[in-house]
Amino acid sequence: MKPRPPSRGRPGAFSLLEVMVALAILAIGLVLLLQVQARSARLAIEAKDVTVATMLARGKLYDCQTDLLKKGFSVGDYDTDGNFDDEGYPTFFWECHGYKPEMPTADSGDISGAAGSLGLGAANDAASASGQNPAQEMGMQFLAPVLSQMASVVGDSIRELVVVVRWGEGEDRSELTVTTHVIDKGPVAQVSNMIQQQARALGGLPGGGGGGGMPAADQKPVTPPGMPGSMSGPGSAPPPPWGPRG
Repeated sequence: MKPRPPSRGRPGAFSLLEVMVALAILAIGLVLLLQVQARSARLAIEAKDVTVATMLARGKLYDCQTDLLKKGFSVGDYDTDGNFDDEGYPTFFWECHGYKPEMPTADSGDISGAAGSLGLGAANDAASASGQNPAQEMGMQFLAPVLSQMASVVGDSIRELVVVVRWGEGEDRSELTVTTHVIDKGPVAQVSNMIQQQARALGGLPGGGGGGGMPAADQKPVTPPGMPGSMSGPGSAPPPPWGPRG
């Protein structure tokens, strides 16, 4: 029996080139997997920092609001800063600023333009030309300084409170800003009383509308039927026989 000649086909082992290609693919996959894991861990840390900063900002916003109301709005702009070492987060820093907002003021031209946009300008001009409603023209001229004074009072009673929380260092430095408005109710109540007084004054003018205004000088107060001094019509109850008490 003759020995079998060696086979000239492909051997069963891997070549060096195949092994190198497989190792390169494996290395690329591991690097990508590590990058994804590192980014996931970083995003989790950032989410935790944002959650902590939001919680600290809400608490500090309440503290600054209480301190601002205690000191009053007459001190001007409110500025203070610090860190959260007492809360156990020494790497978090905060700043608190209180600003007076810019209130718009309206002049007579703005009021006339607003009345025209509402369709009131033409009616007021026609009434003023015919002399039927001079109180409307007086009210328009009188309204501009009143609105300017009201804007000044409202501006003095409002403060825009901004709390900024910062954390991290260098390129990883981040910040969170929270804004609210603090209102002092005292000046606002004064403005409300001022509006009511001006409404009564304008309502009491001749031709100024009489819904809730004061009675005019030539008007007599109407007394309900049955009361002393009332005019009783047919079928109304007669006055008491004993007459008005002294």
